[in-house]
Amino acid sequence: MAERDILERLDAHMERGNELMDRVEEQMRLTREFHRVGITEMREFTRQMILRVDRIGRDQARELSRLNDELERQGREGREESQAQRSALLKVLDRFDPPPAAA
Repeated sequence: MAERDILERLDAHMERGNELMDRVEEQMRLTREFHRVGITEMREFTRQMILRVDRIGRDQARELSRLNDELERQGREGREESQAQRSALLKVLDRFDPPPAAA
């Protein structure tokens, strides 16, 4: 093979290698862009989820507080009614004559 043929073949291989490298670089650029967009979308999704979870948490805390207040009110009312019933029962019992003293 003549030196010229060898150089032409080398040039052809180099040209093909350069074309392949250009394609690889373009694919890498597209991949980076895809990941950049994906990360941006994931951040936005995560931000939205955090906002929703935070809102739900606040709503739940508010509802639990309301339920706790209601339970405390019912407990207070129950104690007050129990005390009133006990007081009324003791007044009724006080009306009975005391038992005769043992001799």
